Amino acid sequence: MQPSARLLQPLLLILGLALAAVPAFADTTYDYTGQDYTVLTTGSYNSSMSMTGSFTVASPLGGDFSATPGLISWQFNDGVITWNWSDASIVDFSIVTNATGAIDDWFIGLSGNSGYLVISYADFDIVNSGNGLAYSGVPGVWSETSLVPEPAGYLWFDLSFCALVVGVLAKGRRRVEARAV
Repeated sequence: MQPSARLLQPLLLILGLALAAVPAFADTTYDYTGQDYTVLTTGSYNSSMSMTGSFTVASPLGGDFSATPGLISWQFNDGVITWNWSDASIVDFSIVTNATGAIDDWFIGLSGNSGYLVISYADFDIVNSGNGLAYSGVPGVWSETSLVPEPAGYLWFDLSFCALVVGVLAKGRRRVEARAV
């Protein structure tokens, strides 16, 4: 039994859409992990604490980027205080990537009611707040997480959907043919 044109048209339409599907880039988050503080003053900070944080942009920064990225969100924690857009302001947020898009230089300066925070490749991590002063003598590291849909995943989903549609249409056609007999 050959499939009819009526059955093949929706299948070909869906298959064409599946093959033409272009994945959209989702947000990209850059996570920072600083080194333990090595210089401390009296206060709440200790040598087992470090700077951590992240910022999110709409798409990966790419190779040889050197500017302030279009931030969607950001948050950093100095071990005692969490700094984010709701209670601190950005003084400077400069990011530099190498040819492969990895962050290899940065200067982030934040100011808020709690004090001043610097995350920098050259100056390392410095926090000066009402909770004391802490400093790390070694720069931290960045990692990148992109939620980019996998093209093959789209294709398998769409092909599975095609099979489901064809199955439903074929079953409906068999019912119609059975009633006609």
